[in-house]
Amino acid sequence: MLDQNGGSSLPRFNTGWAGETALDVDAVSAICPGCKILVVQAKSASIADLGTAAATASRQAGVVAISKATAAGTCPTPAYGSYYNHPGIAVTASTGDNGYKGGSFPASSAYVVAVGGTSLPMVGQHPGLRDGVGAVPAAAARP
Repeated sequence: MLDQNGGSSLPRFNTGWAGETALDVDAVSAICPGCKILVVQAKSASIADLGTAAATASRQAGVVAISKATAAGTCPTPAYGSYYNHPGIAVTASTGDNGYKGGSFPASSAYVVAVGGTSLPMVGQHPGLRDGVGAVPAAAARP
């Protein structure tokens, strides 16, 4: 486990973040039991701190997965894109709990693959996406 700058000064314990982190680590280890998982913790939920943590994680081999999103929606990619623009590294981010219409950042960045964040309520006798199938957010232009 690293702090956002690659060191060992971890932020104070936060129950909400601990739950999110545990969920993510459990999901990744279930999908890839032999993978080595490195958790990089931001000191706060600010866009700058989350971006710094993502940049630190991108210096490791593998994938950067971000489960914390901001309600900022459509942050201007030119201002914050460098945090997430890492050629050769897949950067994924949660869309939040409101599906693609939620507009959370960094999932709305052109440099990030937006994942999750929807629900599957029953539609008749079958589960169906609440927010639609295959819809693309208009928050950022495709690269």
